[in-house]
Amino acid sequence: MTIMIQILLGNTIALMALCLLLQLYYPNWMQAQGTQLELRYGCLLGAISALGLWLAPNIGNEFTLSLHTLPLLIGAAFAQRPVAVLASLISLTPLAFQENHSIGLNVSSSLLALSVGIGYQLIRRGPQDSFKPLPLLGCGLILGIGQLLLQKAWLSSELNAQNILLTRLFFLGVLPILVLGLGWLLHLKRLKPARLPVEQEPPLAILLEAIPDTLLILDQQGYCLEVRPTYPSIPPFDSANMTEVQGQRIQDFLPPWPAKQFERLIEKTLASANTQYLDYNLPLTTGTRFFEGCAHRIYLVPDSPPAVAVLIREVTQRIQTEQEQRVAAIAFESQQGMLIADAKNQIIQVNPAFCRMTGYTPEDVIGQSTRILSSGLQSKSLYQAMWYSILNTGSWQGELQNRRKTGEVYPAWVSISAIYNTEGLITHYVSAQTNISQQKAAEHHIHRLAFYDPLTGLPNRRLLFERLQQTLGTSTRTRQYAALMMFDLDNFKNINDHHGHAAGDRFLCEVAHRLTDKVRAGDTVARLGGDEFVIVLEGLKTNVQEAQQHVSHFAERILLSLSQPYTLDDLILHSSASIGIALFRDTTTDCIAQEVEELMKRADIAMYEAKQAGKNRLRFFDPQMQDLLNQRLGLEEDLRIALEEQQLVLYFQPQYDHQPKLIGAEVLVRWQHPTRSLLLPGEFMDSARRAGLTPALDRYVLQHACCQLARWVDQTELASLVVAVNISASLLYQPDFVEYLTQILQQTGANPHQLKLELTESLLLDDMPLAAQRMDELRVLGIRFSIDDFGTGYSSMLYLHRLPLDQLKIDRTFVQSLPNDDNSLAIIRAICALGNSLGLEVLAEGVEKPEQRQTLTEAGCQNFQGYLFGYPLPADRFEQQLIQTQTAKI
Repeated sequence: MTIMIQILLGNTIALMALCLLLQLYYPNWMQAQGTQLELRYGCLLGAISALGLWLAPNIGNEFTLSLHTLPLLIGAAFAQRPVAVLASLISLTPLAFQENHSIGLNVSSSLLALSVGIGYQLIRRGPQDSFKPLPLLGCGLILGIGQLLLQKAWLSSELNAQNILLTRLFFLGVLPILVLGLGWLLHLKRLKPARLPVEQEPPLAILLEAIPDTLLILDQQGYCLEVRPTYPSIPPFDSANMTEVQGQRIQDFLPPWPAKQFERLIEKTLASANTQYLDYNLPLTTGTRFFEGCAHRIYLVPDSPPAVAVLIREVTQRIQTEQEQRVAAIAFESQQGMLIADAKNQIIQVNPAFCRMTGYTPEDVIGQSTRILSSGLQSKSLYQAMWYSILNTGSWQGELQNRRKTGEVYPAWVSISAIYNTEGLITHYVSAQTNISQQKAAEHHIHRLAFYDPLTGLPNRRLLFERLQQTLGTSTRTRQYAALMMFDLDNFKNINDHHGHAAGDRFLCEVAHRLTDKVRAGDTVARLGGDEFVIVLEGLKTNVQEAQQHVSHFAERILLSLSQPYTLDDLILHSSASIGIALFRDTTTDCIAQEVEELMKRADIAMYEAKQAGKNRLRFFDPQMQDLLNQRLGLEEDLRIALEEQQLVLYFQPQYDHQPKLIGAEVLVRWQHPTRSLLLPGEFMDSARRAGLTPALDRYVLQHACCQLARWVDQTELASLVVAVNISASLLYQPDFVEYLTQILQQTGANPHQLKLELTESLLLDDMPLAAQRMDELRVLGIRFSIDDFGTGYSSMLYLHRLPLDQLKIDRTFVQSLPNDDNSLAIIRAICALGNSLGLEVLAEGVEKPEQRQTLTEAGCQNFQGYLFGYPLPADRFEQQLIQTQTAKI
């Protein structure tokens, strides 16, 4: 009993000292900040622990029952760690007066209490920093069990049964209960935070009423000691949440990032005597709101630890205004020319882009009227519409012609907005303008490409059709005739072929200049493409004869102008034109576009008739021309059908040598038309060329000629006969011609050595290298070549030398005038001499009289073809005639 009284007396003294310390210094201890405070509170806590260790009684020889670990555990669980560590070190000072075997035991016990207290501090931390009784009681049991185990490990003496019971009761019963009770007292103390002295509240409340900011008073741990909300309220410090916020830590009701900002603010404010500032924002359901605060260190009571007073103000509107001002400032420094004018249209500010665009400096324009930019080119109605829109809708945008400082006018896209004050009155105008010179230039370029010929600069077909439609409408209203004149330059292809395309382009430009120079301002000169031009004359007489006479005189002047020599540097060219004219006044259809197409067709028909009449002529369209055109188009369609249905028939005209002996036959084509009887080539070859059917016609003739050659192989009289076939340039220059002819020869079985191809001189001149290549490839197969109508074209020794020729054919025009025409005879003698010198056969065609044959023979010609020797006949009649001739000789 004596031992128990000593134990209770010594530990009661230590516990009372600890409670007194908590009562007097708990706020300071719990809010310890800074080195001086930590030293101060650590020393007091350590002294209490040392006192408990000093007064602790012994049982047995070595065992002590001490509560010195209790202050250490409580300090580590509820105070700052530096305070707990310092208290532990000070609590060990009595060990200097004890035996050596107690030093290890007490050091181990102190470390154990420190570790258990830190462990509870880690468990205790949570969203509300709440008191956790069971973990704290568990920490007391862990400490008691630990101390029992440590005493048993460090001390060697044994206790009797009574002392063992007493020791266990103390460490496993008394110590945990004291830990739990002292922790509960601390928790109750924390729930009653310090408040302002009562005598200071009324004056402070009156002062706070006049401040439009929310006041927070925070302790060093971030607990809200006082909240004074204002209107408008600042979340979460408003009246509705005040009771929930007061007594809580900042981290409990603010998002992590603003809470962290408040923690830093508290640290900086406590460490400095100067006012500290804070800016933060809160994301709310209604949007993000912005706040700013200023904090100052205060002392709630004399000699108490400092607290932090924070005044918070919402600045959302100011932040938004500043952002809008920054955006406006950035926009004002954009690449658009910006101008701000007052309500009287006096310029008060311009940006650098405006100065670059206009050439004015700010000093030039500030204070001036916005009319300084006016070019005077805008209509009054445009300005009226502009101001009507600004005054009624607050804005306007459109294109203006502005004037630079230099006087230069430039196109600008301008946007003008009115600025209103709170009373709805206009205070300023803001104008933004963009120089659209490049866009306008691009539009003009695109327009030129779309509506004008790039070579001559004349309107193209598209613009011509638009103007023709306008002219048709005007003529219908005014009853005045108009004329569509279509030009085609004669022999333009020769200029391109002989002098190159560059010379041809310059020639076309000169033609365009001459045409433009002859027309009136309201008339149109256009180029359709190639060497075709068009003139549209408007506003002619209302009488058709007078209008036609006027157009005829004008066309004669055009023909005269175009027939004058063209001087292109050192080159002098001559040309002429064929003109087709269509007069018009009233539309004959409801569709204007269709009417324009019809006019173009009429002018084209008339131009074709002018060419057929001998070139350098003009022709007016009349309905008979339309009938001829319809017949021509019908014939072209019939020709397509004829090729498909094989209505074309091959005729053969024999060729003889001087003996006379049959040496060959020329293939001539005839058309067995189903309704128009037999048609000669002169009646349908032009239609074939216009319809692009010449290659198909040539292939037809070649195929059937090869088939006939193959059939004649079995007839002795015709087995060695050579067949001559005329081919066109379009067929020879086709890429697959050699392959095609080779395939025909293989399919039909015709002997290529018995096939002769007749070519014209003009065909060879189109592309002589390619012609030579084709002829060489065919010559390898055994095919022979003849120049047809020799002497009528550009006869040249060059192609006679370069091309693999076998025969020259004297044109019938030279033969028909024999024997009386000395000039023709001289040409024939020259051709014969040329052929003999080059080793070429010479054949005269069109021989119809014996005296012609005699003269040709004397001139050196040994081969003949013509009516004197035989008419062109179909294959079966050709065979019969040949057999009859052979029989007659026998």
